[in-house]
Amino acid sequence: MTALLLAAGMFTACSGVPSEAGELCGRLDGGVVPIQAIGQMPGADLDPNGTLARARDAIRSTCPQHEAAAASADAVLGLAGAPEATPPVAQSIEMRVEGTASRAQVTFGAGGSNGGGDLQRLPWSRTVTVTTQDVVTLSAVTPTGSSGAVACTITDTATGEILSRQVRESGGGSMGYASVVCSSGQFAGPRTVDPPLATTTAAKPTTTTPTRKTRDAADAESDRIKSCMVKTGQTEAQCRDRRGESKAVTDSRAVGGGLAACIDQTGMTEAQCRAASAAGLGG
Repeated sequence: MTALLLAAGMFTACSGVPSEAGELCGRLDGGVVPIQAIGQMPGADLDPNGTLARARDAIRSTCPQHEAAAASADAVLGLAGAPEATPPVAQSIEMRVEGTASRAQVTFGAGGSNGGGDLQRLPWSRTVTVTTQDVVTLSAVTPTGSSGAVACTITDTATGEILSRQVRESGGGSMGYASVVCSSGQFAGPRTVDPPLATTTAAKPTTTTPTRKTRDAADAESDRIKSCMVKTGQTEAQCRDRRGESKAVTDSRAVGGGLAACIDQTGMTEAQCRAASAAGLGG
């Protein structure tokens, strides 16, 4: 027996392969998954990180065809050496949904609890207390066939910092809608903060279409001025303020033409001539 042990030791020494590395590589060659193969190494339960380091070095020096197992050991050792996460701190969070849209279905999650799901009139808001490690999510979607924009915002109420904001606008039409999703927290992933929602809209131009009566009155006034200018020799300005008509009425009275002469010479209507006469421009 002693001779066999000595022979085995001599074989190991001559082969240049440490027994621990040879056994590990043999297990890997035999199809044993790396975590089990490394777990069977001496001291794995007492010093797991040290065992992983020995296994990684043994694989790369003895059986590099199993590099994937060595890389896995590296990854685990990297996590083991990572600094501890920042301890959680209480945080007051405001969740808000607003926009030019009038209603939206609001759903939220905060600190492991969920809520909402109902159609809410906008603006809508709620304040919750969570920790900095909690993920806060807020989503809103406007009804199909609606118009307008909707925005979700998550804000740290203590500092006023906007942790997440998303703004979307409906495409309009019978199938148009808008949908937004906001999230925040230490493990929520990259922060998304859109520009603020534009709450002002351009005023719609108003147009006034003249009525037929207004056009007729303007045409009649233009004809009156032209007739006054032709029959009295007055300027347009004088005829426009009726001084030309006053002169024509006075002239018609001077020659004794009366109402008929006024109408004929000035181009005014009978009512206009009577009004001018009543104002003291004729006998």
